[in-house]
Amino acid sequence: MPILIAEDDADTREELAALLVKHRYHVVQCADGREALSYLHAEMEHRRPIPALLITDLNMPNVDGMQLIAEMARTASLAGLPIIEVSGTSAASLHKLGLTAPMRRGLPGGQIDKRHGRTGGVVGSFVKPIRDEKQKEFLALVAQHAHADTGPS
Repeated sequence: MPILIAEDDADTREELAALLVKHRYHVVQCADGREALSYLHAEMEHRRPIPALLITDLNMPNVDGMQLIAEMARTASLAGLPIIEVSGTSAASLHKLGLTAPMRRGLPGGQIDKRHGRTGGVVGSFVKPIRDEKQKEFLALVAQHAHADTGPS
């Protein structure tokens, strides 16, 4: 199953996709939350498997990441999809929105995201750019929720 990336900045989206492809993941890219929702609904309509993981920017035009996540929570088959948030916004600013765990780490056991409309699908949050130590943490979290393509068996 692919990993779905919803990110409006083309350079960031390509950088994330290249990192994941390098680690043998299949990636589908969308330019915003509206495009991601269209993709997800098309996959469900055609009875194809939904992605194993969503990686979404929070600040995007049309439908932003928080709206995307809230819309997914209203759809039973999407409500449990693991989500990794990425944002160029500082950790302190995001904490003011109600994120209980520090950015750049997965939500530790027992911590929940208290923003309005959240259902627990968010498994981690990272501040962009995702490099060095953050990249290792990011890839470890991706590995927990998606499987690399091992090729034909």
